[in-house]
Amino acid sequence: MILAPAGRSSRGLCCGSAADVQANIAAEAGVEIPKECFGCGVRLQSLDPDKPGYFQISKKALEELRQQQAQEDAEVLADSETEGVLKAEGCEAQEDAAVEGVLKVEADLSVDGKGGRMVKAALPAADSGDSEELSKVLMGTDPKADKGPSVEDLFNAFDEGLENWGLASPGSEERDAMDYAKLMDKIREDEAEAVVEEGVSSGLRVLCTRCYSLINYGKVKSEAGEAQLPEFDLGKRVGRKIQLQKGRRAIVLCVVDLVDFDGSLPREAIRSLLPVGADEAPMGFRLILVASKVDLLPKVASSRRLQDWVRMRARQGGFPPLASVHLVSSTQQSGVRPLLLDVVRSAGVRGDVWVVGAQNSGKSSLINALRKASRARDRRSLTTAALPGTTLGLVEVKGLPLPEKCRVYDTPGVCHRHQLSAKLPFEEVRMLLPRRRLRPRTYRVGTGHTLLVGGVARLDVLACPSSTLYITLWASDEVTCHMGKTESAEERRAAHGGDRLRPPIGGEGEGEAAREVRLEPCVVELEGSSWKASSEDVHIAGLGWIGVGLVGTAKFRVWAPPGVAVTTRRALMPDYATKFEKPGFSGVAEKGGKEKKQKNKKRT
Repeated sequence: MILAPAGRSSRGLCCGSAADVQANIAAEAGVEIPKECFGCGVRLQSLDPDKPGYFQISKKALEELRQQQAQEDAEVLADSETEGVLKAEGCEAQEDAAVEGVLKVEADLSVDGKGGRMVKAALPAADSGDSEELSKVLMGTDPKADKGPSVEDLFNAFDEGLENWGLASPGSEERDAMDYAKLMDKIREDEAEAVVEEGVSSGLRVLCTRCYSLINYGKVKSEAGEAQLPEFDLGKRVGRKIQLQKGRRAIVLCVVDLVDFDGSLPREAIRSLLPVGADEAPMGFRLILVASKVDLLPKVASSRRLQDWVRMRARQGGFPPLASVHLVSSTQQSGVRPLLLDVVRSAGVRGDVWVVGAQNSGKSSLINALRKASRARDRRSLTTAALPGTTLGLVEVKGLPLPEKCRVYDTPGVCHRHQLSAKLPFEEVRMLLPRRRLRPRTYRVGTGHTLLVGGVARLDVLACPSSTLYITLWASDEVTCHMGKTESAEERRAAHGGDRLRPPIGGEGEGEAAREVRLEPCVVELEGSSWKASSEDVHIAGLGWIGVGLVGTAKFRVWAPPGVAVTTRRALMPDYATKFEKPGFSGVAEKGGKEKKQKNKKRT
């Protein structure tokens, strides 16, 4: 049962009179209060609604939980009583079967094979003095004795009776071996299932108000609390544990957004995990790179080409040697099972798996996908949202099919100030994150032309080896563009920013400052080798990239907000769009367009 905030929440241990009241309410209900939110890992508190980790206990919810627990206890008691009765009945039935088996054996031993004549089945004791006569009877040498069943017949009947009784029989060892093998297989399945189900009944689950609001409403409850989010030092909290722990394997699962690879590649975070003098000493952990959101790229992108490109960019970014690279789609479960098998093999019997990545790189979504692929019955999922920094503390992940002594931790997303998402409000960040497969927008432009990417970036063509060249924008379809002359580009951006050029978002409730985004220029030179495909990319961290197709050298001026990283690289997607864009606005939905189409249909 999940206790959620604002009338459905639960508990947390903190100091102060308000917390004491909450703790007393929970104690009266017999509920154990966890210390951290299971959605984001932040420490729970019930004193200040504007601070992270706030929750509120509902007496009604606790009463429902108490009734539920009482009902479960009653069911367990009833099941135990029923099990005791069945067990007693089973013992009686077994005793009856044993008696019937003995009687049958005695009957088999006492019936003459010729039918009708009975002999004494109860043999005298050895010290009765009749051993000689008994031997004569059994061996068939006593002339006084009537001819009865032979010794061989007696022992065959005895064996047959035991076989029917189930105590011994020819071939029973083979059947026992088969049953034992099946039993061991079942035990292994039960052990694996027990690992998967670990944590299902681990107590009450608590969501802080921030997680509850993000899950149900897609926004934060308190804007003031966002400025007070706790910082997480990955090097101290994770790096020290990796280097100090002995006898345990360490696996770092580095998650990178393939759509924003350069912006989400956590170079400094991975370096902080390395020991001092890492050039000479071993790393101390196995590094697995996971390129997420592969489903957002066009289907023409082959896995082999993408893996080679990812390894090349990771090596150029100063990453340590990679153990393996996986291309994963958490939404479509693509590539999740091979990754899960790799993690299980790498962790061994005693291992710690640390999931590391930048904010909004898809860490929590990947963990939920891994749990889904392992068919975990525990339905608890980590909080996921477009808001950067959803996970705030270390969250131990349950439900993965790993050995009992292995642990998996989700770490807070590394904040990259060089990403555009760190410069914009939440609603505009959501526009930058693609929700559908990327569609290329290709333009044929010449010197003196400018491509406006929303109101947050622009690309000026300063020089090109021919009269024109080809540029292809790869970004979210919610980002609108304009291609036109450079001389009037800034006036156009100021006039249409927040309206036809989005983001930023304009309209009611938004001030003029929110519509205007200050940009700073930087000059880049690119050298291409083909007119038929993009050779190089200009990447703007947190926004997307622009592929350039040409033969020769071209010069560009790239405008982006201050602090946003602009890099050049080998083209990730060299493909052009099948249909080129025309000068002017693109990706802009005209007002009333749907209504106009419906009216035109009615008229025709």
